[in-house]
This record gives sequence, structure tokens and C-alpha cells, in this order.
Amino acid sequence: PPAAETPAPHPPPKSATGAPPPTQPAIPPTSPVESDEALIRGVVRTYQRAFETKSIDLYRTVRPGLPAAEESRLRTSFNQINAPQQVDITIEELRVEGRMATVRLSRRDTIVNSGRRQTASSRQTLHLEKRGATWIITEVIGR
Repeated sequence: PPAAETPAPHPPPKSATGAPPPTQPAIPPTSPVESDEALIRGVVRTYQRAFETKSIDLYRTVRPGLPAAEESRLRTSFNQINAPQQVDITIEELRVEGRMATVRLSRRDTIVNSGRRQTASSRQTLHLEKRGATWIITEVIGR
């Protein structure tokens, strides 16, 4: 009996220009740690803006459990500063452990009041917790 014929392989499909269709580049999925780090950096930027704009409401968006004593201290501090305030924050360490995170940062506050420039440097540690898809500050240690 004659051998069975193998069908010829079909050539790859071609587009109207005759070129093979473009292949989609493999896009690696974002790791949860990377996206958590990006979200936490966003929280730190909001924290920074809250001090620059002297906004308790903005501060509360990243620190919703703000204790009354801390809020009172912030209000007093914000009210004592009549000049614009620039806050520079450098994240020295950002560690994510599951739904908890720790951010160690250095902070430099600069105020220009009546032509005089005053600068204060400090270090702070922020403790954060992930609630749902959002990170919030649960504790601030340091000035």
C-alpha cells in the first residue's frame, strides 16, 4: 500500500504588506512589591504636600486615624508658620512586609520669613498599613 502523504505545513499568515504579523513583546507583570512601593511613595509625596500647604485635610487622607493630640500639635505648628514652607523628603529605606511597611526618611523644612531663611533637618520613621488597595500612615516617629 502507498505511504500516507503528510500535508505541507501552512506558511505563517501575512499582513496586507506581505510582512509577518508583529509579535507582541512580552511585558512582565508588575510585581506586587513594586506596585506597593510606588503607592507608598505616593503616600509620602502627599504627606510632604500636606506640610507644604499646611493642610490638615490633606494630611488626613494619608493618616485617617490621626489622634486628637497630634492634630492639635499640627494645627498649632501650621498656624505659627505664616511664611511659605518647603519640605524636602528623601526616602532612606522603604521596607514592605505583607500588609505592613516602614519608611525611614530624612526631612528638611525650609521657611523664608521676613527675608530670613530658616532650615530644620530631621529624621522620621513612618509605619504604614495596607487597607484594601490603599496604604495609610498609622504612626509617625520623630519630628
